[in-house]
Amino acid sequence: MKKLEKALLALLLLAGMGGCTKKEAPSQETVKNKTKVCASINREDAKAETLVEIELKAAFAELADTLPTELSFYNVSKDQAAQNTAVDTMLKESCAAVIIELVDLAAAQPIMEKIQAAGLPLIYIENDPGDEILNAYADKSTYIGPDIQKNYVLQGEIVASLPNTGNINGDDQVSAAILSVSELSIENQNALLSAVAAKGVRAEILEAAVSENDREKGKEAAARLLKRYGDGLDVVFAESEALALGAADAISAAGRENGVNIYLISGEDSQAVRNFINDTLIEGSLWDDVEARAKAAAESVKKALKGESLGLKTLITNKLAMKG
Repeated sequence: MKKLEKALLALLLLAGMGGCTKKEAPSQETVKNKTKVCASINREDAKAETLVEIELKAAFAELADTLPTELSFYNVSKDQAAQNTAVDTMLKESCAAVIIELVDLAAAQPIMEKIQAAGLPLIYIENDPGDEILNAYADKSTYIGPDIQKNYVLQGEIVASLPNTGNINGDDQVSAAILSVSELSIENQNALLSAVAAKGVRAEILEAAVSENDREKGKEAAARLLKRYGDGLDVVFAESEALALGAADAISAAGRENGVNIYLISGEDSQAVRNFINDTLIEGSLWDDVEARAKAAAESVKKALKGESLGLKTLITNKLAMKG
């Protein structure tokens, strides 16, 4: 009986040892066999790595166990011709998928046609090429970017959360102006107004002005708005970092002060914008959730390489960054 017990015990021990066997490390060959993913990012400064690049690297690193990739960048700096050349280079270098942050939206279709001819998955990020272009390469192309309309709702909520609900001149109506880099749709204007009106406050947009995405141009455009509407202007919404910083310059030059006799809201966050918020020159901004968009881009590549269809768009809502 004791011999039988010992034999059974030995078998159990062997089984237990087998269950605890360590997984073998991936072979050198497996490590080498990475899928090449190519990305072209539009840099403001040709020498400075952007947050989009940093977050894309982190997102693909997180997928290393299930999607070993070699992420190669073919970056440009505000030069569409250079990006067109970069796409041609990608197609010669065995890329399995392509990620593009467009310099110029007009280039979306010719780039799509090249990628489509090669049969590669195409992920547009940050700049929306439009439904028509995405539908022309349905299931293998997608766009990942901020939810612009929801972002205007959030900007309206910043104003609605203020002690005086944005009605800084006390006339029982929030009168706002918008500075944007392109013509703002009525839907986005209404989204902003509805967030303020939800607090039971009347709101109106006096003007939606368009300016080049440049700090000095933003200052000039904001100065015109301040001169045109004077004390009747409660709030300025600036779509981008450059326009927000320019508007802050114009407000100071006009002898007005954020939080005292006007409010300035930025639709884009950055360290420079945060510094202005800390110095009370800007009331609040939207924190740009680049990390979430980068992760969505990496997941889209993973889906596409598995042969799964890509949805038309993934829109990511930004978050609020407030003074104090």
